[in-house]
Amino acid sequence: MGYPECEALVLTQLQAVTGFTPNAGISNTSRGDYSILNSGAGAVYGIVIPGTGNTDLGTATVFYNKWETIVQIWQPYIDDGKTLTDLEANVKNVITRFKQYKHLGNSAIIQDSEPTVVDKPVERWERGGDGPAFISQDILLKYTEEEAVTYAE
Repeated sequence: MGYPECEALVLTQLQAVTGFTPNAGISNTSRGDYSILNSGAGAVYGIVIPGTGNTDLGTATVFYNKWETIVQIWQPYIDDGKTLTDLEANVKNVITRFKQYKHLGNSAIIQDSEPTVVDKPVERWERGGDGPAFISQDILLKYTEEEAVTYAE
């Protein structure tokens, strides 16, 4: 497979979480496309971006690619006192989904995954704005892809 295909599996699992499902052709999730934040399409947004990775030799013809993907949860800031609790609920729902689907929907390739919240909620301001436009929190998803290799020499 490779990292791009694994990242697509992560996005598919994210889109299965209530609140992140594409609706009528409008999506509030993406792979690295921050322009969705300007769409007004959702009460919450999820953006998937690459983390780090490395490869370990498993056997003579099997490699274990250890990938990290960052799932950013963006909550539009509404001055109603519940923006933070909405963000916390959405982060919890996403983590629960990744715990339930440790193989990201492809147990033939993905060995395990482990979601972890990596930072505290962060307020994000618009340029020249009076206050935060969003609060966001990152989830780090670590997983292992098994790759069979046929040697050419």
